Amino acid sequence: MFIEEQVTNRLSSEGNRRSWDKQLSENEMIAQGFVFLVATYGGTALTLAFSIYEMAVNEDIQRRLYDELTEAIDSETGEIPDDEFMPDQKQLIRPYTYLPFGAGPRHCVGMRFALFEIKLALAHIVLRYRFLRCPQTDVPIRYEKFIHQTLPITALLIINQD
Repeated sequence: MFIEEQVTNRLSSEGNRRSWDKQLSENEMIAQGFVFLVATYGGTALTLAFSIYEMAVNEDIQRRLYDELTEAIDSETGEIPDDEFMPDQKQLIRPYTYLPFGAGPRHCVGMRFALFEIKLALAHIVLRYRFLRCPQTDVPIRYEKFIHQTLPITALLIINQD
């Protein structure tokens, strides 16, 4: 999706420093907001779909996540303290091995929002539902060489009665 340039950029010199003086029109701001929402939807939905698939295929991971969530959640406020969520994994994270949002000063502006949204949605889903393999579940999952997953990701949904 390309947004046509409607406002002229003016390059100004301030001593040795150059800066762009740009003002966005209302249409450009609306278009940027729309792109932000559309861009986050696909990645978030796909991440949740693959997470659910992995939990259906690896029930031990699903059970461990459920147990960690139920232990970590404060029963009065429903909050999950950050240091209690996956404390044993923090030292295992190797920087720059997985860069879905890029890195450095030009990384994705929606990174924190997307990660928060994914974690929150996954926590709510895991606390309310269980996912199991069914006869239609492909193990291992099949991929197509396309910009996004076009083959279905299938699992059985069970509502938790705990």
